[in-house]
Amino acid sequence: MKKNLLNQFREVKIHATILLLIVSQNCFSQISLIDSVIQKNSYVINVENEKLTGPAAEFLAKTAKDCQFMALGEEHNVYDIPIFTTALFALLQQSNGFQYLATEQDPVRSQILSRPEYRGNRDTAFHY
Repeated sequence: MKKNLLNQFREVKIHATILLLIVSQNCFSQISLIDSVIQKNSYVINVENEKLTGPAAEFLAKTAKDCQFMALGEEHNVYDIPIFTTALFALLQQSNGFQYLATEQDPVRSQILSRPEYRGNRDTAFHY
């Protein structure tokens, strides 16, 4: 009986090892597939003289032709984000006639930007 139990344990161990090898091989295949998809769908973008340039700018302008809305998920409190967002909106406005920009703001900034000297004055509001 002990010998039989030991053999069963070895068989389970071998099956588990084979299963782990198959699963790990599958994971590496998935990572490779994900890397391939990311590489095929990545575009370079730059902000030069307050304008977006590069293949990504062309891609965004072309893709936005069929969009009513565009969302931007960004890290907060990063200096470059407003610069990029301003350039992106300018691109969308110029290439596709986008007219409105909605932003997520804290109550203090919203109250300040609602003052008469900022309201309707894009240059003043953007440089606040």
